[in-house]
Amino acid sequence: MLNTNIGIFHDMIYILSRHFNSPLQTKWIDLNNVPENIRIFFYKHNNTIFMQQVLENSLEELLKNENLQVLQDKLMNCESTVNSVKHFYFNDALEDFSLNNYKFICEINKNISTLNCPTEVKTSLYSFFIEPIKVIHELMRTFLDLYSQISQMHKNHISTISKIQNEITQMNVVEKFKIPCENTKNIFLAVSLLDSKCIKTLKLNDSTVLFLGQEYSKNFELSNYVSLKDFGYALTEINRIKLLNMMNNLGEISIKDIEQELKLSGTNAYYHLSLMIKTGIVKTRNMGRTVFYSINRTFFNDTIHQLSKFC
Repeated sequence: MLNTNIGIFHDMIYILSRHFNSPLQTKWIDLNNVPENIRIFFYKHNNTIFMQQVLENSLEELLKNENLQVLQDKLMNCESTVNSVKHFYFNDALEDFSLNNYKFICEINKNISTLNCPTEVKTSLYSFFIEPIKVIHELMRTFLDLYSQISQMHKNHISTISKIQNEITQMNVVEKFKIPCENTKNIFLAVSLLDSKCIKTLKLNDSTVLFLGQEYSKNFELSNYVSLKDFGYALTEINRIKLLNMMNNLGEISIKDIEQELKLSGTNAYYHLSLMIKTGIVKTRNMGRTVFYSINRTFFNDTIHQLSKFC
């Protein structure tokens, strides 16, 4: 397990995304000087955020050189950044941008007016496409300011970060996070202090970056890490749905209950229950020779937490 400071970059993008989408109050970071015209880089459009994409596409380079300059170099190429923003908001509906291309400005203005987004976002887009260099410089200034603040915050909370690093080092991370064997050459841990519920992995060519928020253990037990694939498969058979409904209505059920209610043979019922137990959906309780089956509520809470990232 290799440690990385990429959590600082994650926090920087996260706090600006929250600022422009669902404001988050924090005593650690001063956002009073964040300019309105950089909103477009952090507005959630089609459930994605432009700067989050830039960060994820830069991870390979950031692992080699953990310097803000990596992101700055990507964004300071004005024509490339404008075309990336254009594609993010409008896909391939417009021709590529080039400096002093007034035809492009006229076309983009028409498309902005029909965009399904708040007026503040449209205003920021107008501002950006008219004076892209100015807006990109505002973004760079904001990054420098926030990077300084968040770097200091990470230094001040080094004990919290070290604690998480020690906890993860003692776990079988490959198994818990189902990291493919081709990605186990290097596993990098990036701790986020602001995105406290963050738990996600990003797979690169021959490595994986594991992002963990400082309160991950309170919100999600790694020992119960949910495989959405296994969860989805477990619910693809109608009898297993019926079994869940029975447990939900009765609390606990036995093989005898299932035979009477669903007319399933004991062997058939046990097959479905075994699969659901293995997945984690169902838990058991023994009373003498009788086994009682019930819903594992913790499993469903963990599943809801994982699915929430798609909301």
